[in-house]
Amino acid sequence: MRLLGLIIAFLVSLPSLLFSGVSFESDTINGTNANNIELKLNIDELVDESLIEFDIIVSNPSVCFITDIKTDEHILTSSITTENRGSFSVKMTVDKVAKEFIILAKLLSGNDSTCTITLENVLINNAPSSSDTLTLHNTLAYSVGPYLRFLYNSAPFPNPIKSGGTATISIFNDKDISVDVYIHDIKGQPYDYKKIDFKIGENKIEFSTEGYAGGTYFISGYTELGNFFEKIVVYK
Repeated sequence: MRLLGLIIAFLVSLPSLLFSGVSFESDTINGTNANNIELKLNIDELVDESLIEFDIIVSNPSVCFITDIKTDEHILTSSITTENRGSFSVKMTVDKVAKEFIILAKLLSGNDSTCTITLENVLINNAPSSSDTLTLHNTLAYSVGPYLRFLYNSAPFPNPIKSGGTATISIFNDKDISVDVYIHDIKGQPYDYKKIDFKIGENKIEFSTEGYAGGTYFISGYTELGNFFEKIVVYK
């Protein structure tokens, strides 16, 4: 009887094992820095509420950053974690009628550029499924206009930081710029100001927390290309 039960369970799950899969709807996507890029994925033949897990590998992290999973009534739970630059792990639970979902991405590069985005280690209810790849083109050229764009590790690092340590923010700019950087505490009391001139490309802003009391601080950057606002926690 136990053997018969196992056989029946296997036969019930067989359609899911044979036909379930996740794949990109398109082989190629074009976009610019102006908006979020939607990476649409199709889901095949789910027979029940399912756990879907996979890794997203971006071949050139300076071109694209994965930001979120678009809200959908058929997505019951979802999360994205980042292990390494250009590598994102996705875990989501969907209902059995789910047919598609959308991963949101930001393009970072300041000129015409291309990267590939690959789904790897795809599991549906712990059963392996096939991988898939698409090509993503950023069609923004320098002639379109200036912008300020953060890179993958552009948030203050380390954060939280021990008082007296030095934190770093990375930015990418598509022409020479001057950045006015202000640091305030949570009450608006100014702690530091610096004006920095940067050449085109990836640049780093470093600031010391020497003499800072424990608490939350806000970092504001103003440039002719755009502004940024970050939060950092200092502890004693």
